[in-house]
This record gives sequence, structure tokens and C-alpha cells, in this order.
Amino acid sequence: METFCGIDWADDHHDVALIDRNGQLLGYCRIGDDHAGWQELLQLLAEHGDTAEQPIPVAIETSHGLLVAALRLTRPVYAINPLAASRYRTRTALSGKKSDRADAVMLANILRTDQHVHRPLPAARDRALLVLGFYGALRRSELVGLDTGDVEVNDQGLVVTLRRSKTDQDAAGRRIAMLHTGSADSCPAEVYLAWLTALDQALANEHLPLEGDRQQVEERGRLASPVFRPVNRHGSPAPARLTDKAVARVVQRTALRAGLGNLDLAGHSLRAGFATTAAAAGKSERAIMKQTGHKSLPMVRRYIREGSLFRDNATDGIVL
Repeated sequence: METFCGIDWADDHHDVALIDRNGQLLGYCRIGDDHAGWQELLQLLAEHGDTAEQPIPVAIETSHGLLVAALRLTRPVYAINPLAASRYRTRTALSGKKSDRADAVMLANILRTDQHVHRPLPAARDRALLVLGFYGALRRSELVGLDTGDVEVNDQGLVVTLRRSKTDQDAAGRRIAMLHTGSADSCPAEVYLAWLTALDQALANEHLPLEGDRQQVEERGRLASPVFRPVNRHGSPAPARLTDKAVARVVQRTALRAGLGNLDLAGHSLRAGFATTAAAAGKSERAIMKQTGHKSLPMVRRYIREGSLFRDNATDGIVL
């Protein structure tokens, strides 16, 4: 049975409602903003069919906080903008005194009827950021400097044009190709298009003015259309360009969710990780340098050497 969860968030407690495909209320509870409340939420979800293979999606009016971070480890979380929720309340003629329980049900209903237009925005952006950063072996500054006009999708994959980079001070430009992988979760072209679809829908939901295909940002006297943008706590895209420090935070946050919090990872890890992985897969140094843009063999070899210290290590299997 298909189930949807809505959570009306507050500072010290949260109202949780579960409904089925027909809008029938299946369960409701109010949980505290603590460990006991988290366990109560997990129990309620499990009682209504929540599994690792088929997690129940959650709609909530914030994209930040420990509750949201914990939920995102195991399921899709949709941060519903309060303005969108207000329009839904008006559209469905819900009236009367505001009720936390009714708002939780309303959020679940938004997923039931309109899930396709409320994509998990930060997740779509972060996946595109990580995949393009890895396969393109891009620096943080190169990632956040991309405009939509710098990215082209074709039958073979995706091509990024770097207008300027650390080793291209003359702004001669460099084109980097990334092939289709066959996986919707890791294909550069697929995740890029999924992010643009989510971004455009979010901008439309906000009724923001569009210039061309999507809202543009004024930068140093010119209009730009940055690929990667900040997403606020309500899941709404900000009219600005993502910072390079934000890339590092995305990498670290993703590593923590994957159980790799013990590793010292940052934005530069995408570039270094590609060089190491490509070398382990048998790719030539020349091919790796073409992707990374390195002009020096010793430098790219240092990337590969530092990233493969524990691969085929002489101490493996040796116990005193």
C-alpha cells in the first residue's frame, strides 16, 4: 500500500500524519524534538509498511535541522515551501483556525497529489554537484562557476565548457566530456537534467520572474544563469551562485551519511577521487590528464599516489 507522511515542524515538537493513496488517515502522533520522539516516529512509519527497500516519503516545511538530516539518510524528504503550502490550503478550501494536525495531513496530501512537482530540491542539486564534480574532475571554483550555457547534453553524454580555471588564466577555455553511464543515479547528463527540472519547477512554484529558460542572477553588471544555487531552509532556490565553501560542505555531509565521516574529505576530494579511481580502472595517465587538465605528470601522479595508499598495500592480510 502506498503511504505518504506529512510532518508539521515546530521547535520543540512535531505533528506527524500518515495517509494512503486515497487520502485516508492511517496514523497520527505528536513527537518531541528528541531521541524518544525520533524512535516514536520510526515506530509509526514501520507500523505502516516503511522498509529500507520501500521507504515512506516525507513532506515537511523545512530543509534543515537534525530531524530532516536524519530522515534524509533513509528516505526522500520533500521540503515544501510555506507559500506553496498556503496556496494548497487555499486551493483545497481548508479554512478555520490553524491546526498542527491538519497541517500535517495537508503536507501528506501534497505528496499524494502533487509529488511530481515537489522534488527533493537539495538532494537533486547535491547529486548533480557530486556527479559532475567527480566525472569532470572539477575544482570547487569550476563547479560553482558553471552557467547553464556552459553545459551541453547530447546523445553521447554531457559536455562542460570551462571559461576560465586555475591553470587557464588567459581564459582560453577547455571542454570536458562525460559519457552516459547507463544509471539514472550516476549519469552526468541524467542528474544534470533532473536538477534543472527540479530548479525550474521550484522557480515556477515561487512565481519568480524568468529570463529565458530560468531566472537569471545579476553579477558584476551582467546577467548570469548559474547551474548551482543555494537552497534555503524552505527548499527554495536563492537568486545567487553557490559558493565554493558550500561544495565542501555538501561533500562532507554526503560522506557522513554514507558512513565515511572518519575520512578527511572536502570539495577537492571529487577531483582527487576521480584521478585515483580512473587509475585503478586502468585508464592511461594521458586520459586522466585530459580530464583533469593537469599539464604535469608528477602532479597527476601525486593525486593518484596519495589516493591509493591503502590499495594493494603490503600490510594487507599480515597479522603479527
